[in-house]
Amino acid sequence: MKKLFVTIVGVLSVILTSCSEDIVFNVSMEVTPTEVRNGDEITISFIKSEDTNVNFKAEIFWEDEKIGEVSKAPYQLKYVVDGMEEGFYTINSSISYGKKEGAMSSKGFVKKSRIINVIE
Repeated sequence: MKKLFVTIVGVLSVILTSCSEDIVFNVSMEVTPTEVRNGDEITISFIKSEDTNVNFKAEIFWEDEKIGEVSKAPYQLKYVVDGMEEGFYTINSSISYGKKEGAMSSKGFVKKSRIINVIE
């Protein structure tokens, strides 16, 4: 009986300490300005939901080239546009986030994108 009790407690400990679930985390990405010339600086900002216990990291890409990442307040990246031909370009971000409360942990992943117009 004692072995059965120890086994049950051990199994429950593993289950409770390794619980995880997907969470919904609201974050938006803003890029300003959206119309630029070579030499102009753009600001890429992330506005996260009210939940301050969620940690996240955003990797930012100009088309397919990584231009930086943010993981701390004020959650902004400044980038100078250089050597681009006229046209529309996509700023993409891959955002991973997680939260841990006691024995429970939650994690998730989301992608955001914005269009930038390079003129002259």
